[in-house]
Amino acid sequence: MKIFTRIMALAAVAAATLSANAATDISIRFLRPEAWKATPHVHVYCASGDLANNQEMTAVADEPGWYAYELKDAPDGYNVMFNNGGWDGGQSADDMYEPVAGNYSYTLDANLKVVRWTNPAAPVATIRFIRPDSWEGVPHIHIYHAVEGAGDITDVNDTPMTPVAGADNTFEYIFRDHPAAYNVMFNNGGWSGGQAGPYYEENPGDATYKIQDGNIIKDTTTSVISAIATADDAKAAYYTLQGLRVDRPEKGIYIRVDRSGKASKVRF
Repeated sequence: MKIFTRIMALAAVAAATLSANAATDISIRFLRPEAWKATPHVHVYCASGDLANNQEMTAVADEPGWYAYELKDAPDGYNVMFNNGGWDGGQSADDMYEPVAGNYSYTLDANLKVVRWTNPAAPVATIRFIRPDSWEGVPHIHIYHAVEGAGDITDVNDTPMTPVAGADNTFEYIFRDHPAAYNVMFNNGGWSGGQAGPYYEENPGDATYKIQDGNIIKDTTTSVISAIATADDAKAAYYTLQGLRVDRPEKGIYIRVDRSGKASKVRF
């Protein structure tokens, strides 16, 4: 009887594990860089081997530059990369690891690294954090969905923040295409360095946070905001029509995003 009970318990654990790791069908979208002219191919692999080996993608109707590939039975935890019509045509220098399978859109940055594509016209929140005196490392930010049962927001999973010019001990993260509500946490250079939060943000937008009595609160002083407003990085950001950020726009049409997140199309 004991043996039978143990076997049934092991079977239940195996079934639960199988359910947790169940594969899913996903759609991979890719915005082809302007320098690439051939039909992009996608390569997806995981620890157990290739999932999509140099597969040709399909042009998306009425969306110039966009291509898609339908991947069947994708497990959690895989790497994705792209090439310009085949391995001989040039390929992305670095692939991207996805811990959770999903319908994601990608493009390449200036270094040919695979990055998650974000719509320049999507809502933008500048999240700032005043590092406490007891912390010494560069703060990391971690954001996860406010909906119960939902997981991390992949692009903001223990992500290092950027120092704000002209504002001592203040760091920021530009959160693009954010959801209507989310939870935000900070840590001291990584989880092992200590952490604070979460803070439930039900009104997303530009905000500065700090730690008080061990909890995250919003900072309502004007000193930090004034310092940021006068810093060099307070200028508007510019993007190509493909969504790639540029430091110095040259002749052409760009999307301008100001600090409030308002986007407009401009010509140089």
